[in-house]
Amino acid sequence: MTQYMYSAWDGCQLSNVPSADDILNALTDDLLRYGDLSWALEEFLRRGYTSPDGEGSWQGFDALLRQLEAAREVCLQRYAADSFRLSDRQVRHLQEQAQTAAQSATTQLDPFHDVFPAARPQRHVQEDALQYRYQMIQDRLAERQGTPPEGRETEMSQYLAHLLAQVQPEARPPSGQAATPSQRAPALLQYRGQLLRHLHANLNALDRYLDRVERVDRQLGNFPFCGAQPLGLSEAERLLRELHDLDSLMQRVRWRPGSMAGFNLAQLQQLLRQAGIAPLPQLQQIEALLEQAGLVRQTANGLHLTTRGLHQIGANMLHDIFRHSPHVQRPHASLRQTADLTGETKPYEFGDNLCLDLEQTLVNATRRGDGLPIHLHSEDFEVYRHELLTQQATVLILDMSHSMERFGQNRFTAAKKVALALAQLIRTHFPRDLLYVVGFSDTARQLRTADLPYATVAHKHTNTQAGLQLARRLLGRQHTARKQMVLITDGRPTAAQHEGQLYAHTWDLHPVILHETFKEAKRCRQQHITLNTFMLADDGPLIEFVQQLTAVSHGRAFYTTPERLGRYVIEDYVSNRKRRAA
Repeated sequence: MTQYMYSAWDGCQLSNVPSADDILNALTDDLLRYGDLSWALEEFLRRGYTSPDGEGSWQGFDALLRQLEAAREVCLQRYAADSFRLSDRQVRHLQEQAQTAAQSATTQLDPFHDVFPAARPQRHVQEDALQYRYQMIQDRLAERQGTPPEGRETEMSQYLAHLLAQVQPEARPPSGQAATPSQRAPALLQYRGQLLRHLHANLNALDRYLDRVERVDRQLGNFPFCGAQPLGLSEAERLLRELHDLDSLMQRVRWRPGSMAGFNLAQLQQLLRQAGIAPLPQLQQIEALLEQAGLVRQTANGLHLTTRGLHQIGANMLHDIFRHSPHVQRPHASLRQTADLTGETKPYEFGDNLCLDLEQTLVNATRRGDGLPIHLHSEDFEVYRHELLTQQATVLILDMSHSMERFGQNRFTAAKKVALALAQLIRTHFPRDLLYVVGFSDTARQLRTADLPYATVAHKHTNTQAGLQLARRLLGRQHTARKQMVLITDGRPTAAQHEGQLYAHTWDLHPVILHETFKEAKRCRQQHITLNTFMLADDGPLIEFVQQLTAVSHGRAFYTTPERLGRYVIEDYVSNRKRRAA
């Protein structure tokens, strides 16, 4: 029989949490900008989420902390900073009460000296210590003198009066007038012991209470309370704990705005409930939601995208380009490339064409020994290999110099989006085409598509020569007749290798650097490699350089912006493929 369990709605269930795909789409910009998936996820949690259609949303940490800060301000304006101060009249009254208690204790203990005169010195020492404690209580009461809220009887003044009443002896020594002194001695000893224990126990309780009062009073001074409502001691202790926790959380967010590592969600949930604010959704499950969807995984180097997650980002980038650029048409189905089967099989990996070898797939499933019926898992799938002959080879050359992310222009982020979108386009529509990605700054290096989301800008120099040289070597390995480079840059070259030495010059156009760069562009032309340059800036030196580069390489040049870069590159690629298909 199916059993169902119900619980009260507390606002933190996952019904309003977006899907894994929506979450990945929402944090993609931060991932590509900062190159850190954990950071991007933390930023996502801080900001909260609103769906593109505006129908679904939930608050992030920032909004919730603002609400908590408002609740904190209301609290500070309600309660009095002098909640644990006594008026002159209250201090005098309580000191008189303590003095009366001290005198009463002395009176109660006097009969013992008449019975045991020899022990009088020792007993006087004990009674002097007791009287000293009474005097200390009076001194501590004097230290509480101040201006209580509205001059009223506070909880503290009332409770102090109650405690002082407890340190007054109530019992009387046994009378027994007919008994001899020796007969009265045991009863007197028992009475004296009970009386001293009673008085010291209650004085200890009074001291502990005053210790708490003084500690709370000191802590109240750390917060700008400005109200008139007095606080009780237990209430003040609870409130101070909440304010301390809240200030610690807010200070942590202010000083480390991009890191939620170690964030105590349970503590924050508790603070929200105490402030009467709707609790957070179960944000700690967001990462688990992405992992369950197969989009991210934990590695030794932190949180990383899976192959599926990487393809999902590329598909999103490509979809955005087509959606925001109506004149950029999707590749027609007739342009899609097909390849012959080799007869060999391999385990299925995400992104493979699902051309199943059904027989081997069933064999893999039965080997697990689960019995009948047979349940297929993704790891059971066996697919046929395709023979892919490269039709066109492209190297995307990305400028990774510091200027590509300077002043928040996010040029390198836009370039990475283009690279991921182009990789997705080739994977889904032109699987016989080949794509390399090269990044360059002081030097050049090849970037795997899987590493693109985490790539960040490097040093300040722009060694275009190194980028072209590495791209040319990569294309030299291919035997296809169609080879092209796509150079994305925002600046003129400021570094180049000459006679085994790196020349760097950050001002204007240096002849040696230009000469070495143009030599490399000429080699590309001689190897029948087309060079298309996309400029992300329009300063004079860059335009002059690109004009000369285009003339030397017999290539083409485009001026664009980070926002339009994807549309230009994808449109140019698709258009070229259409012309060649025709």
